[in-house]
Amino acid sequence: MRQTNSLKLLNNAVSPAKVLVSLTSSSISHVMRTTRGKEKLLALIQYSSELFKLTMKEYLEHAGKPDIPTHVRNAIEIEKSMRNGRKLMRVLMFVDEINSIEKVWQSSGKFDFFKIVRILNHFSSTIFYLLDNLVWCSDIGIINKYVTKATLQWRQTKDMACLAKCILQSTICVMTAFKARKKIISSQNILKENSDGVVKNGGIFVGIIEGLLMAKKEYRLSLLSVFVSFLRYLMLTKALNLPGASYMSRIFISLCGIFSMCLNIYCLLIGDSMIRTDTQQNSHRSKLNDLN
Repeated sequence: MRQTNSLKLLNNAVSPAKVLVSLTSSSISHVMRTTRGKEKLLALIQYSSELFKLTMKEYLEHAGKPDIPTHVRNAIEIEKSMRNGRKLMRVLMFVDEINSIEKVWQSSGKFDFFKIVRILNHFSSTIFYLLDNLVWCSDIGIINKYVTKATLQWRQTKDMACLAKCILQSTICVMTAFKARKKIISSQNILKENSDGVVKNGGIFVGIIEGLLMAKKEYRLSLLSVFVSFLRYLMLTKALNLPGASYMSRIFISLCGIFSMCLNIYCLLIGDSMIRTDTQQNSHRSKLNDLN
């Protein structure tokens, strides 16, 4: 396949340090714009503080030191503060999930299994956030004097709703990966059949190549999301005392939390980038459909 247009070379070299600083600052700024992004950052700090607390406590126990150092106490306070901060961030998230249910319900296309799973996912998320608010209010003493016996049931139901949410999200990601894989195969077949085509700005093959790259990115992101859901499942295994929970230490669960939050933030950044790129490619998709 011939290429008639070449990329313009940069005249001025850019320092790698400047690129790294700019990329880091812009990424953090982008994550901080959304409530979910802020909640993920707080969760990352919480699990990091928890990991430090657990490792230091284990070290102190083996060393036979009964006194808890100041930095360990500080880590405990940071962990509590981040946990309460996350609760505040998630107070009204159930409203977003209800809105998402309405959007999926009214979206175009046939009412298939994929749409049903998406609706169930948002519904389980709504139940989770509502019960999470009730458990939090009970823990800080707002409604504890009225519903003392119901707190444990709320907590267990909340964890079960989170487990259902985790399973449904994994199902959605697997189905999305299969759809993206079909797009990749379709685009590759078109490019093979038209191997003598000319690639130029505004041409049909530019849209095909961009669609292929987007499908590959979506495929990889879906597989990464499945792994994140698996880490979340391991954490819920410990919380719900499911089979195998006795073999997991709290340090291992904290590590799972750190890795899952890092990958969640990465998926959040890449996912938003895909949405922005996809918006710019609407004109090319119609041309791709004409070829199919």
